[in-house]
Amino acid sequence: MTNGEYMREKLQAFDVTEAQLLDSGINLTDDYTPNSRPVALAIIKILEDMVLAPQRTNISENGFSISWDTANLAKYYRYLCKQWGVTPNADVTETIQIPTIRDRSELW
Repeated sequence: MTNGEYMREKLQAFDVTEAQLLDSGINLTDDYTPNSRPVALAIIKILEDMVLAPQRTNISENGFSISWDTANLAKYYRYLCKQWGVTPNADVTETIQIPTIRDRSELW
């Protein structure tokens, strides 16, 4: 399995385009290595791009509708950042409102 095949399968629920895969910064034709940090970082980059890009959240035509659950995208992004020790992008955290813990002990 190549890096590109792995990423397509891993992100199929999010309708990732070929252009997004090409912009990920890794060689898509290399053989995939399990628990590959470069692939994980590329997936995180793709998710950041998806969160920050203008999105359709609901499409409806003649009784047929498609909707995207952006909350799941945000959860998956947070999960990957935590798993790989990546600090979430500040622009992304503002967009998806990732909760943060602040030290307010000086107020006591």
